[in-house]
Parts: sequence; structure tokens; C-alpha cells
Amino acid sequence: MPIQPLGATRCRAIPLVTTTRAVGNGALFDNTTGNFNSASGTYALTNNTNGFYNTATGYYSLGSNVSGIGNTASGVYALWSNTIGRNNTAIGGFALYTNISGNLNAAIGTMALNANTTGSSNTASGGKALYSSTTASYKHRHRHERLYSDTTGGSGTAFGASALYANTTGVPNSAVGANTPAQQFHGDSIRPAAPMRCMAIRPAATM
Repeated sequence: MPIQPLGATRCRAIPLVTTTRAVGNGALFDNTTGNFNSASGTYALTNNTNGFYNTATGYYSLGSNVSGIGNTASGVYALWSNTIGRNNTAIGGFALYTNISGNLNAAIGTMALNANTTGSSNTASGGKALYSSTTASYKHRHRHERLYSDTTGGSGTAFGASALYANTTGVPNSAVGANTPAQQFHGDSIRPAAPMRCMAIRPAATM
């Protein structure tokens, strides 16, 4: 018999699925046929019904997951919006926060890949790395605020503080060095931006 909630408390008896574990108020609350799940923290995996092989640790981590498979979320609101996305890894508060159906993403750091919704196969490492990326795929960013404002550009690589900081839709992109000029790559067009601390390679003058 379900346990009646008291005040703001949300809890009930979890169906007898021996390979599923829940610790915390509301954790795995709606689980019915989901199996091989582990939830630790208030409302972790609270809406999961038939998703399996998920691990959620932290307040509301994977809180909206319904049928997503093979996801790992560690941190407050990590992968919070994920519903059907698969094989994602989010470590850090609000990492992959708005991911809904994106697959095979890895976000390590507070707010890394925060705005991603449907993009897949992205890797973001560092606080706010790929913060504004929404639907882009196959991106790799490392260290603090890489491609912070990038939204839909794809197939890019950035190394160094604030590299490609304001890139939005340019593809493909490559940036190396601190404050590498933002918005400089758009197809074959290269436009210098504000003062930078990196060396620009230019074609030799015509003899």
C-alpha cells in the first residue's frame, strides 16, 4: 500500500524491482517497470517510469527522465530535463540541465552544456564549457568557459581560456590560446576581434 505523503514530502512504496535502488524523498517515485536504476537524493529520477540503467545522485538529478537509458547524473539538477536521451554523462550542478533527447553527451563541470537540448556526441569539460550550445553535435571543449556562447555551430575544437567565446553558428571551428578571437571563423572568412594574446598566421605578401 502506498505511503501517504506528509506535507511537501513525496514518497511511496517502490514496486518490487530488486535491481532498482532509491534513497531520498521522492527518488524514483513514479518508477513502474524501470530496472537497474539507482537514485540517491531528493527527487532524483522522480519521474522515471520505464527507463533503465540510469544513475542519479543529487537533488532533482535526472528528475524529468521518463524512458531515458544509460544516463549518469551527479550534481544538483544535473540532466534535469532529460526525458528520452540515452547514454549521457553529466557531472556538476546544472550540467546538461536542459538536455531532452540528446544522446552520448559528456558534460563535466558546473553548467557545462547547460543549454543543450537535442545535440548529441558533445564533450564539455570545465565550468560553463559549451554553456549556450543547444542543438550542435560532435563538439569538444575543455577547460573554463570554452565556446561559452556557441549555439548551433558544429565540429569545433577549442583550447584555452575563453577560446571561441562568442561563436554562434560558424563551422568548422578551431581556436588555440587565451582569448582567441570570437566570431572569427565562419566558413572561409576570418575576422579579427578584440585584443588577443595569440599569434595570427597570415599569408605571405605577393612578391
